[in-house]
Amino acid sequence: MSANLFNQALGFISSLFVVRFLRPEELGQMRVINTYGGYVTLLGGLGLTAAVLTYVPRTQDAGVRRRWLFTTMLMTGAATAVFSVIAAWLSWRGVLMADANTAFWFRWSQFGGLATVFTSVVIAFYQAERAVKKLAGIQSAVRLVTVLICIGGAWLGGFKGYVIASIISPFVMLASLLGWPKPNGVVVSRVPLPTGYLSAAGLSLLANLLWTVGRTADVVILDRVVVDRARFGCYTFALTLVTILSLVNSTVQVVTVPFFAARHEAADWVIRNARKWQLAGGLVTVVVAVGLQAGVTLLIVPVYGQAYAGAAYFLAPLLLAQCLLATFHILSAALAGMGMISVNTTVGAIVVPVSVGISYYMATRYGIDGAVWGQVLSAAIYALVQSSWGWLALSRRVKPTAPI
Repeated sequence: MSANLFNQALGFISSLFVVRFLRPEELGQMRVINTYGGYVTLLGGLGLTAAVLTYVPRTQDAGVRRRWLFTTMLMTGAATAVFSVIAAWLSWRGVLMADANTAFWFRWSQFGGLATVFTSVVIAFYQAERAVKKLAGIQSAVRLVTVLICIGGAWLGGFKGYVIASIISPFVMLASLLGWPKPNGVVVSRVPLPTGYLSAAGLSLLANLLWTVGRTADVVILDRVVVDRARFGCYTFALTLVTILSLVNSTVQVVTVPFFAARHEAADWVIRNARKWQLAGGLVTVVVAVGLQAGVTLLIVPVYGQAYAGAAYFLAPLLLAQCLLATFHILSAALAGMGMISVNTTVGAIVVPVSVGISYYMATRYGIDGAVWGQVLSAAIYALVQSSWGWLALSRRVKPTAPI
């Protein structure tokens, strides 16, 4: 987990350097590009990384595991190519985003999407095998190189250079992972995916899609309604700053799923450790949020200038929303490891339409200020529903003790 956090921290730090070379308006453009690009890679991944994390730890045959990986990469590669073409056409037709220049660079950015999806699948595979020490060393070294590429691209070429660097970086990461010595075991020519593999992937895709839409709908809506693009850029910078919390939470989720999956038959062990880790994770999130808010308030103007001063104002409610979401991130991982992804999906199906409705109403009526507080309200609703339903579902999996 420390290695994953280090790699994520490098990405976060690089974004802080990149902001020095971009105007607020350009930063807003980049956020829109990344938001739509995230939709494409999410759909192209088909939710199969969750299936890899859940099912690969359950077999001891290395050859079978490699065949599952090969099949998974074929499926995600084909899906990503299809969704990339569709997204490029929609942006060319002016359907996806308001600004033509943003749409133009979005189409170029799609070239890095395939490498991003492949990288996520391979990383999930090695995490499922719990070969984290070797993976951590490779990721850390290569991540540092990609960070330098992104910073150098923004420094030399501004907005255009940063987009080009963000296309190159995923391929550098993928090449390093594919060059890693292959695991032992002969690849079996024909091995069907295990029962429940695709259904788990489908449920995970739906759950992640609902989650992503719920957390990014504000950017899509504001891109259409906001006139003050500089203030919109400050808001997106605040979103960038708050990602340090979401990265911590998502990293903890990915790391803990294989451990819950390996003990999926011991529901009492899962519940006991999920509660303990959830409490610890929530406390860490609060501490990091307080420190981040204090640091940004003091340093935002001296480091980035008066143009980005508004980011500190937007940061506080966004951090509050992340703290609310951190009340169930380990719970969601435990449900996934237990094969109970349908609970996360059902909760998302209930909450996300409400969250999107809140975002649309608040953003169109009150602008950026409404959008930011709409996120807090949505996060509170999500935390209440997910926590109450999730713990109840887990408790029902505990086998009753036989009477003496």
